Amino acid sequence: MSEPRLYPGTGPDERTSFAPYSAFDIPADLRELHGRYDVEATARRVRNFRYAEEWMMMMMGGWIATIPELPVKTGLGKIVWEYCGMARNEAGLQTALSEIPALREDFRKNVKVLGSPDGINTMREKVNRVDDFMEFAELKVRDALHRRESCGGHFREESQTPEGEALRDDENFAYVGAWEWNGADTEPTVHKEELNFENVALTQRSYK
Repeated sequence: MSEPRLYPGTGPDERTSFAPYSAFDIPADLRELHGRYDVEATARRVRNFRYAEEWMMMMMGGWIATIPELPVKTGLGKIVWEYCGMARNEAGLQTALSEIPALREDFRKNVKVLGSPDGINTMREKVNRVDDFMEFAELKVRDALHRRESCGGHFREESQTPEGEALRDDENFAYVGAWEWNGADTEPTVHKEELNFENVALTQRSYK
């Protein structure tokens, strides 16, 4: 049985166009003189480093970014959790509505996607999903800001009874809303379908 290769790129079939040499091609006498490499040997080391870096990223199953995937997701989750959770208020929602677009813009500016632009690229799909999360989160915040009432399990701090109970506004918000996308950097339009209750009267729920 042949010895297992411990370094990517040691075989001719694994060498790429930008890394035609492996570290083991560098002459031994140059390897032993630390910091004293000629131009050709240095170029080989740089090409090999780039190959190893991209090979490892592909092995780890994804894409790389100056803002990694996990911090972006946790950053977005923190914004939504703090400002658009079960309890929310206008000031917090306005803050979220300013922080999410800034996070998305920074993400789009700095993300780097590995792989070819031709054909199927799962790394690009992952990037698009994260971008979709941020657009959906922004719409969720916008809808919460638009609905100035407490309803169901969502408590709008400005809309409560003197006893601290959730207070609905059936006169202005008894409808189902759907948002229409009007293009980038343009506010969406809400379309309303009024709710008409013929057999059941609307009543105020108490959570006491």
